[in-house]
Amino acid sequence: MASNPISRILKIGLQNTVPILQYRQILITNYLTFFCITGALFMGLVTVFAELYAVALTCLIGSFFFLVVFYLNHNRYYKAGSLYFIILSNIMLLVLSTISIVTQQESGIEYIYFPLMAVPLLLLEGNVKNYSYWLTFLLLIGVKVSRIEYSESEYDTEFLIITLNLLFASWFLFLFLNFFKRILLRAVEKTNEHEKTLYSLLDNVPVYMALVDKNGNYKIANHHYSDLFGLEKDEIIGKKRTKILPDNMLETHQGNFEKALKGESISFLERDTLPSGKTMYSRGTYVPVRNENGDVEAISIYVDDVSELVEAQESLKRASETKDKLFSIIAHDIRSPLNLFQSLLNISDDKAIPKDQFIRYQGELKDRLASLRERLDELLDWARMQMGGINAYPCEVDANEVVKENADLFKTLIEGKGINFKMKLYCEIDGWMDENHLQVAVRNLLHNALKYTESGGDVTAETSQDDDSVLIEIMDTGAGMSQEVVDSILNKEIQKSSVGTSGEVGTGLGLSLSLGLLEKNGCIVALESEEGKGSTFRIWIPKSDINDPVDID
Repeated sequence: MASNPISRILKIGLQNTVPILQYRQILITNYLTFFCITGALFMGLVTVFAELYAVALTCLIGSFFFLVVFYLNHNRYYKAGSLYFIILSNIMLLVLSTISIVTQQESGIEYIYFPLMAVPLLLLEGNVKNYSYWLTFLLLIGVKVSRIEYSESEYDTEFLIITLNLLFASWFLFLFLNFFKRILLRAVEKTNEHEKTLYSLLDNVPVYMALVDKNGNYKIANHHYSDLFGLEKDEIIGKKRTKILPDNMLETHQGNFEKALKGESISFLERDTLPSGKTMYSRGTYVPVRNENGDVEAISIYVDDVSELVEAQESLKRASETKDKLFSIIAHDIRSPLNLFQSLLNISDDKAIPKDQFIRYQGELKDRLASLRERLDELLDWARMQMGGINAYPCEVDANEVVKENADLFKTLIEGKGINFKMKLYCEIDGWMDENHLQVAVRNLLHNALKYTESGGDVTAETSQDDDSVLIEIMDTGAGMSQEVVDSILNKEIQKSSVGTSGEVGTGLGLSLSLGLLEKNGCIVALESEEGKGSTFRIWIPKSDINDPVDID
């Protein structure tokens, strides 16, 4: 397990980015180094009790120098680590053999050279491995010759036979290991080809795919999955999911992962926030992968981005709600006045009402008819705008004059409700937009402010300018709105019409129409509101001196 200290030592320097053969060579080097350190420490302790202090000192010093291999691998000096291990092993054996010869002990330490000869063939490449192999063999023969010379023995037939046997065994081992390594390399190449084919298939599947083992370590990830987190595949494979997934996604999906570990296939539809800040609706599945015993050993993950589908569903829902609102407007705000007109005309035709009395209602009828026409115009203009049938024809427009003209239209309403209305007109330069569109927007915004402001409340219309634009602000101390309603208005959604503080009515189309017209003219709109404290609309109109007179479609 990853938490085992010995396992962590044996995996020092291992990176998923290195080729598979080199990965195995690093792993073998670590295993051999760990074995030599523990073996040298054990021999050092044993030889202390045997009073072989020179051997003990050599083993203890050697075990310390073997630690350098881990340091080199940790810093990714893999070839240097392998060479250092081979050279240090030969030096230690040479020193121990020399001690054995000088003390005239038949310890047989030189025969460790024989397995050591195989190490270069496994860890090194090219001519270096061949030179290292035969150099180790010569050191073995040199030690045996030195033992005979130091003991002043004769070179007899036995020595010749042993030497020939060693040469034959070494040559056989050399050929066998080279042949074995070639077979191994071919197998590795085929494995790499199969892995590339697999990843090619996975990378071309238009979904996010990954395989995670039962300990939460990534084993496979296609490029769609890695791109999701802004990482390379090699930065994900081998890492724990807790290190890759953001905290919010980890918390959301942890329950699904744990259920999958218990053998359940889990499907989900979640709204996730990616590390880039982008929001994604993801639909996916956690599928347990079982071994031959039926135990769950990994979890395969399949995720698809269904954001467009969800957005389309929400758009369809909004369209359905808009349709219902439109039918409500037609049924109530338009049909009701028409029914009233028809009833009055029928009464007049039947002479149930004297002509002079009917004439007294004429003024009210005109007002009702004007209001009805205004609502029909709003409805038709809104419909044309939704179909792209309204174009903007920008020109120089005096924001101060537009505010004054529309304020005059509502003079009766202002006086009737006793509203404290103020105009602060500080702008000295014209804006650049379709004047009719600005008239409609300002008229709707002023009417809205007056409609929802109590008697005695304040409504202020103010103009100003900065380096790039003309600013119109309409502020009131009226009923205000919740943040949800503010967001809905800024999204140009049709609002459910509510009665004003003095019973004023409307269609609910005015704000949506106004914001759409302002948008067509390149204006920027902001809305601040708080329930019970009023609202402030701000319109930034491009300045006339920084725009070319071209039509905006």
